[in-house]
Amino acid sequence: MSSANILTISIISCSVVIQCAAAILAIRLIAITGRRLAWVLISTALVLMTLRRMVPLYRLLTADNSIPPDPANEVVGLILSIAMAIGIARIAPLFHERLRTENTLRRLNRELLAVGRCHQTLMRAGDEQSLLKGVCRIICEEAGYRMAWVGYIEHDANKTVRPVAWGGMEDGYLADAHFSWADTELGQAPAGVAIRSGKSAFIQDFEIDLKAAPWRDGALKRGYRSNIALPLMDEDGCPFGILCIYAIVPNAFTPEETKLLEELSSDLAFGIRVLRDRGERKQAEHQLKQSERSLAEAQRIAHVGNWDLDLINNLLTWSDETYRIFEIDPKHFGASYGAFLNRIHPDDRDTVNKAYLECVQNNKPYDLVHRLLMTDGRIKYVNEKCETYYDENGKPLRSAGTVHDVSEHYKAELELAQLSLQNKLILDSAGEGIYGLDIEGLCTFVNPAALHLLGFSADELIGRHSHLMFHHSKGDGSAYPLEECPVQSAYKLGQVHRGIEIYWRKDGSRFPVEFVSTPMLEAGKTKGAVVTFNDITERKRAEEELRRYKDHLEEEVQQRTTDLVLARNAAEAANQAKSVFLANMSHELRTPLNAILGFSTMLRTDTSLPEKQRQTIEVINRSGEHLLALINDVLEMSKIEAGRVQLETSAFDLGGMVRDVTDMMQIRAQQKGLRL
Repeated sequence: MSSANILTISIISCSVVIQCAAAILAIRLIAITGRRLAWVLISTALVLMTLRRMVPLYRLLTADNSIPPDPANEVVGLILSIAMAIGIARIAPLFHERLRTENTLRRLNRELLAVGRCHQTLMRAGDEQSLLKGVCRIICEEAGYRMAWVGYIEHDANKTVRPVAWGGMEDGYLADAHFSWADTELGQAPAGVAIRSGKSAFIQDFEIDLKAAPWRDGALKRGYRSNIALPLMDEDGCPFGILCIYAIVPNAFTPEETKLLEELSSDLAFGIRVLRDRGERKQAEHQLKQSERSLAEAQRIAHVGNWDLDLINNLLTWSDETYRIFEIDPKHFGASYGAFLNRIHPDDRDTVNKAYLECVQNNKPYDLVHRLLMTDGRIKYVNEKCETYYDENGKPLRSAGTVHDVSEHYKAELELAQLSLQNKLILDSAGEGIYGLDIEGLCTFVNPAALHLLGFSADELIGRHSHLMFHHSKGDGSAYPLEECPVQSAYKLGQVHRGIEIYWRKDGSRFPVEFVSTPMLEAGKTKGAVVTFNDITERKRAEEELRRYKDHLEEEVQQRTTDLVLARNAAEAANQAKSVFLANMSHELRTPLNAILGFSTMLRTDTSLPEKQRQTIEVINRSGEHLLALINDVLEMSKIEAGRVQLETSAFDLGGMVRDVTDMMQIRAQQKGLRL
């Protein structure tokens, strides 16, 4: 192969290489510039030119000299290839820079749009949480970042950064990662550095940045390549939180983007402060309204109103309860000091006016009770208090006061005074001694009857221990221990106790008393005792007389019993003698009576006797039978006295009995000139 061919082969080879490189650059520019048609034609031409140059090269390499190459022409082709490659190489960086600029502008535009959307969210957000979530969502959806989150610093031992809102591809990253703003290993993340320094902090590439080691695996797993942390500052310039943003490409946060994001974080911090201030203001307004309602309700319940008098403008302001107390309709009330005076009772008006003028002129607050005269003639009692306030020159500016409706209290005090007076009259009029004890056994009150019985004055007993004053000794003069005193059991044990004891007068004399000690209870607890007692000296004396009379009666009864026994014995003897007498008399009387009855019966059967004699014999017979019946009755009477009689019921002829009596008494009547 000749030297000329070798030179030609070299020239053609250089042209092919240069044209291939130019074609490759043209193909890359298709993707970079986006002008596909133009750069496709250029790259196609370069490929065709390269193929054309390879035909003569192939011939030379295969020693095909049928068409000999023209070295001059190849040199010209080489020069053209070099010029074209140089032109394309010079144009490519320009297109690269343009593309980078366009991408940057595109990102900045997205971020500007995101900032604008965030501003709208700031304006429309009703609460802090919705604001944070909305901003994180806009950063990811509008600005194209992978993930964003907001955290607040905690002042605990570990100085934790607590995530409160996030958006984008979080996928559990915040739960796995641990962020701190302490100057420790976990505090070297951009979040901790930004909080400590108050400036933005970065991790531009999680793969190569050494300080990203604790979070690298979790970040790369979720597609995070770079990270920026922007502090959220309060009005004093101190960080209270952090805004962290993650991108899918390394070195994503350029100075321009960082500036925009810093403005966004500043606006976010401002929005948080505004919402907090708004929330605090709303809460303060709510609390103020609640306090006003509570005050009005408290005034209504307590019947206490307040008023304020502007002395410069003579403008009187009343609370609702003051209107209710004065029973005035606010629509028909001339709010002035004069209108106020017109409501005061005429008899108290000068007193109130004088007190108020002295309060204004001499800075002397007043507290007095006066009357109000209602339109229907009713009278109310109010307790009014007032103070006056002055400027630095001592000029009175305003007066403020309260009005308390004390009508019920005043009435209750009157009733209590009347009740106290009535109780005092009852105690003073009681004939029994009455005194009160507190829980320590000290006298709290003593009525006049008790003072008279004991011989002490009230000052000598009030506040002194009753047991030590007049119950210190027993009846035999020996000491009476306090723990054995039954009177004290009422307030010690809470039980009513009754009994008889010995009390000692101031002069040392003693007298027996009958007492009742009753506990005083309040809410189920013993607060003391009330003791009532009577001097039973006369009763004791009467009981002694009664005892002696009883003994005398017992002696008399014993004597009468003895006499009755003797009389009973005599009666029994007489009764026995009577029984013997009756038995003998019955025997002695029946013997002749039987003879009379026997002979009269025999004569009745004699038919030779005249009728008149027969009738006379009938009378004798009936009289004898009657006498026999009387003897039997006498014997029956003795049985009755002995308790051995038995009563029997039988029928009898009342007419026959009357006729028999008439016949027996006929002869005696005729002898006396009487007619039956």
